[in-house]
Amino acid sequence: MQPLTTYELVVNFVILIMMPVIIWANLRQSGRAAPFNDYLWAEHPNFMRMSLLIIGLLVVFSAVTLLGHFGVLSGGIVEIANIVIGIPFLVLSVIEIVLAVRWHSSSGAIARRGRAKFKHLGRRPRPSLSSCFLARKFSPKMARLAGRVISMRWLMRVSPAAILLLAFSGVAAARDYYGAIAYSKTTRSVGYVYDMDTQDEAESAALIACSDLADDCEPINWFRNACGALAVSSEGAWGTSWGEDEGTAEKKALDGCGQYAKDCQIVRWVCTTH
Repeated sequence: MQPLTTYELVVNFVILIMMPVIIWANLRQSGRAAPFNDYLWAEHPNFMRMSLLIIGLLVVFSAVTLLGHFGVLSGGIVEIANIVIGIPFLVLSVIEIVLAVRWHSSSGAIARRGRAKFKHLGRRPRPSLSSCFLARKFSPKMARLAGRVISMRWLMRVSPAAILLLAFSGVAAARDYYGAIAYSKTTRSVGYVYDMDTQDEAESAALIACSDLADDCEPINWFRNACGALAVSSEGAWGTSWGEDEGTAEKKALDGCGQYAKDCQIVRWVCTTH
């Protein structure tokens, strides 16, 4: 497995540290009389359980990714684990979207019946949960304002889109692009590929591309969500490396080749989509 970038390390460590805290806080408060949390757990327990399960899968995904980065797990195991985690993540996300839509529909129907009932009786509707809570904590004026702004029906209109965005963001984050370079030391032929699904596919495709030009080709470099470069000297010395961008990959390849010759030049560089 190729090492993670600094950004990827920060994101995965944040998920690994913060998400368990969120899960613990929700489970700890689920049985207590908290104004908002108690309502969600009492009225929509399945929705809350699905949310925590999705967060838990994100934690496991980040843990596996970090274990692969530090060499505890091999790249093949990390790829298999990503698939095993990704499938239930998508399934649970779809289920949560369905629950959110049903919650929104039932809440809207109840609200319409309630407004019709109070209109018929000539009475004002009961204040919302958020209004009651803020009325106790602050003032009636602020409570009325919050009651108009913080409403469960608005939350239900936004939550399906937010959950769908989270699901597709997780899929996009889990999608890796692999590239590889193959090289013939006798003919100096080069084969390369990019945006393959796995490391093995990338190396095999690069080898095939190079084998059309020479018989002794072999994969010399592979990279994930990055760039690769190959530098060769007139005497046959060569160096290859990868980097987060083209310039970094070329510099490292030239440095590797420069340990054996002085006239090294970049003969090939290639980058994946991201």
